[in-house]
Amino acid sequence: MNDASACADDADQTLGELAQRYWSIIRKPSAAYPVLVAACALMDVRRTFAFAYESDPTGLFEKLGFVDFQIMAEWGFIVALAARLDFSKATPGRLERLVGLAFAAFALVGVTFHSHAVTVVACLAIALRLALVRALWPLSICLALVSLQFTLTYPPFKSLHLWVGSIDAQFVHLLLSIGGYANEVAGNVLHVAGTDLSVEIMNGCDTATALNSVFFAYSIFTVASGGRVSPPTIVWGLRLIGLVFLLNWIRLVLMCMSMESFNFWHTGWGESILSTAYMMIASSFAQYATTPAKTSVDVAPIADMSA
Repeated sequence: MNDASACADDADQTLGELAQRYWSIIRKPSAAYPVLVAACALMDVRRTFAFAYESDPTGLFEKLGFVDFQIMAEWGFIVALAARLDFSKATPGRLERLVGLAFAAFALVGVTFHSHAVTVVACLAIALRLALVRALWPLSICLALVSLQFTLTYPPFKSLHLWVGSIDAQFVHLLLSIGGYANEVAGNVLHVAGTDLSVEIMNGCDTATALNSVFFAYSIFTVASGGRVSPPTIVWGLRLIGLVFLLNWIRLVLMCMSMESFNFWHTGWGESILSTAYMMIASSFAQYATTPAKTSVDVAPIADMSA
């Protein structure tokens, strides 16, 4: 019993020291903005898990298909970037710190799970403040990108989606014909001959929606990894655009195969698989774009030791 009590006391002391250590770090003025960035990350992660939890499927495994892992990856890069930066030149006053922490606490506790507007406002406010410090521009840009990445999905850009959707329909029509599936296309609607299935490529299924999400993620990954606008980042960005078009066309072709295939690739696990693949590809391309090219090194031949 004495050993058990001693272990418990040591554990309590260790946890107490750890809590005291982190509290001393958080109390520093330079830690105000990193704490607010972490709060924004928690808000967005909470939102995507809440959306998945309240989705149509009843099983826990099915609900995971609705989790937006790309958002989580973006915030992982942003938080990691914030941990590497020096905030000594962005120390807010006491009133600003109290208002920021009160806002973050209210957003985490009092705001509905599906509210994204509060996160957008917080990210933009922090981004504008950090933009005043040159060394914090990368984090400012990332916060602005993560808050504005859903802009092109709003109604004012509906005409853009209709235009891209018509391009998608023509290429999917061509791919189906090459595969031996007779089909007809009218605007954004595809009909496979001999079936009752007609697929309309609307906002959300067109490649413009995928590009909007993936290209914002690529930009965040690139900036958070130390990249800038340069020939490598542009070339890898163009490659990403071409690959997203190709993968979404393949997805649309599969949606035209049957009703079961349509459901799987439209709102089921197929959509989640493709979204996760987009995230991994964007992250990999960002790493390639920001990694300096290795130069070849001449190695002198090894002397023959047999003599």
